[in-house]
Formats: sequence, structure tokens, C-alpha cells
Amino acid sequence: PKDAFGWNNAGYCMAHMGRVEEALQSCRMSLSLDPRNSETRDSVGFALGLAGRRAEVFAALSKAIKLNPQNTEARKHWAQLCQAAGIKDGPCGQQPGCEGDASVPAEGPSGGAADARSDAGPAPAESQPQ
Repeated sequence: PKDAFGWNNAGYCMAHMGRVEEALQSCRMSLSLDPRNSETRDSVGFALGLAGRRAEVFAALSKAIKLNPQNTEARKHWAQLCQAAGIKDGPCGQQPGCEGDASVPAEGPSGGAADARSDAGPAPAESQPQ
């Protein structure tokens, strides 16, 4: 279906069930319908976090916060990621939801450039869900 909200919800549920690749595929479908959806970008970050893909998580959550600075879930996930990474200052400490409320820099936790290709990971070789 052509329902970005539905695809995002499916992705978030799949992530909670530990079905990360299916979650990312659902999020890709949501973003294809609504590329500026901050909530879907947060869902991507959540799923990537479950997969341990930390640099990609920071990129996805950074995009979510840039699109909607009031996205409390993305801010909460960002703060949790900072805490898990043991980062108290530097780029993470400047993020909304962490120790400051400055604008979101284009850097990940290591201070390196965030991967711009990390929206929902690489597209699967098989066909997209219908």
C-alpha cells in the first residue's frame, strides 16, 4: 500500500521483534513515499541500533532531528546511544537530547563524517514488499 505511516509502523514493529532487515525494508518503503518523515528516520536509527551499526544510527538520528527538532523519540534514542557509547562531550554532547541543545553537526560519535548513504541501509537484492 501507499501508506508511509503504515510502512513506518510495520518497520518499527519488525525491529521490536528482532527482524531488523525486514524492519529496514519497511522503512525504505515508508521513505520512498515520504522522504522527509522524521519518525521513519528515527525508526531506521532504532533498527540500525539493534543491528549494532552505530555510525549509521547516528546518521539516521541526525537526519530525524534535523527534519523535526521536536521529535522526542529521536532525541531520546540519540541520548541513549551517546550514553551507550560513553560519549559525554564532542559532537554527541552537542546534540539535542544529550548535554546541550546546539544544532546537529554532520559528524558521528567518532568525530568523522556521518555516512550519507545510511538512510535505511543498502536496498535488498530481492524485490520490495508490495
